Amino acid sequence: MAVVKNLFPRVVKPISVMLPPLLPEKILFRLIVLAVFLLLPAGAFCSSALSVCSFNIQLLGALKERHNTALAEVIKDNDIVVVQGLVSSPYPGTYPNGDTYEGNEKAAEFFDAMKSHGFQYILSEEDTGTGTEIHLNTSATEWWVAFYKPQIINIAIDLPYGFLDSDRSDNPNFERVPYAFSFRTKKGHFEFTLISVHLQSGLGSCNEMRRRHELDAIARWVDEKSQAGGIFFILGNMNIQNCKELKDIIPNGFISLNDRCLSTNTKVDNSKAYDHVMGRSSNIWDNIDSRNSFSVVDLVSAVRVNWDESVFGKFPDDPTRYDDFQRFFSDHHPVVFHMVIEKKKSLMMFDFFNRNLPFFNTYKKELVLLILVPFALFLLRRHFHYLYKKKETKYDKKIEDKFRIRDAELMILRELWLLLEKIDFFVRTTASEEVDKKELANAFSGLDEYVSANAPFIQDSIKEHVIEFISTFNDFSFTVDAKEVQGDVSCIMSMIEKRCSSLN
Repeated sequence: MAVVKNLFPRVVKPISVMLPPLLPEKILFRLIVLAVFLLLPAGAFCSSALSVCSFNIQLLGALKERHNTALAEVIKDNDIVVVQGLVSSPYPGTYPNGDTYEGNEKAAEFFDAMKSHGFQYILSEEDTGTGTEIHLNTSATEWWVAFYKPQIINIAIDLPYGFLDSDRSDNPNFERVPYAFSFRTKKGHFEFTLISVHLQSGLGSCNEMRRRHELDAIARWVDEKSQAGGIFFILGNMNIQNCKELKDIIPNGFISLNDRCLSTNTKVDNSKAYDHVMGRSSNIWDNIDSRNSFSVVDLVSAVRVNWDESVFGKFPDDPTRYDDFQRFFSDHHPVVFHMVIEKKKSLMMFDFFNRNLPFFNTYKKELVLLILVPFALFLLRRHFHYLYKKKETKYDKKIEDKFRIRDAELMILRELWLLLEKIDFFVRTTASEEVDKKELANAFSGLDEYVSANAPFIQDSIKEHVIEFISTFNDFSFTVDAKEVQGDVSCIMSMIEKRCSSLN
């Protein structure tokens, strides 16, 4: 504690003086406002945003135990939900080659739950897979589906749309040929394309190279389709193992919203950043709401709320019951990001900076540091100065209180001295050696009451001697020894004198 007390006058005050204000306060604060205004992406001040969810639901349609209604409840508040993992069409239909197929009851259960929340859907015209055969309606292939809120957006088939390649089976570039879903807002001001993917899974350099090849092929398709403009995002289960792999395989010019590699799988003892949302850096800066750029929805916590133990038994959140959880729900968490679909006209200048001055994005961190360091030093100086003043004020109050108590004690000791002096004078002027107790009692009249009333302010040793001195006259003898009285008075007065000297 003593070290802390000494820290303020020895360290804080010098620092508060040594840190000069680098700029006048008004200019400094205006510079900070300008920095924030220029460096934040356009999405930071969007007036309207679109919520997009990507959700890999393992073997959707293949598991009878799947709690489809609970899954739909988790993702119902999004505007678009792109799902990977659908193994069969929910309803009967016809393949592009004319063959018919039957609907899948469990898949239909999920689709019906989504429709009950106001969604419509787009389903790929057929499935795709790594083998030589498709149209199997088994876990060997997958269908692509996107759910959307029709009151907000429409399908835009005039934009790049559908499978990225005509060969949907055993494709040399893709394990599962990705599918492009294009949308346009109701007002027609904003249009974009979402490319749903499910890349090669597995560890090892061979699988990593395959994922890189798939992403490069998607990037080439995006470059080809975006020559006339357009906004493209790649999203889904990319099976990326860690940040190192993300850095190694992401196409040039692309960035991932999950650049922190947040875990997106539900297996707590083997977390992986499988799911990503990727796009060209210009698309990211111009069209992503920076306040809600990317988040992982905790599926375990979300479905626990409506779990009925009386019907289904104990909730399967124990790591040892991971297989049960993914069978009931999924092995992936949903991921969500927000796109800017309408900007305030007064803030359209952001587009100019992002498109024509790309160094604002490239050197964003450096610019922030360059502007914020003087501000930080200013705040540091202000803070140290405040701490020192606060400590100094507190110290002054303690000193003031200490002197107030000291003055009160001195006054009380002075009165006590006068009372004792009165007794001493009476004894000295008495001719006989024996003093009559009644006459002596008149001499120190009020001494007992005075000491009792002011006991908290009188030093204990002095108080004890005075009380003992008073008690000597409460015995049964009618007289006392004058020298004894003088000795006691002299001793107490000497103690009072020493105490006064120490207080001064």
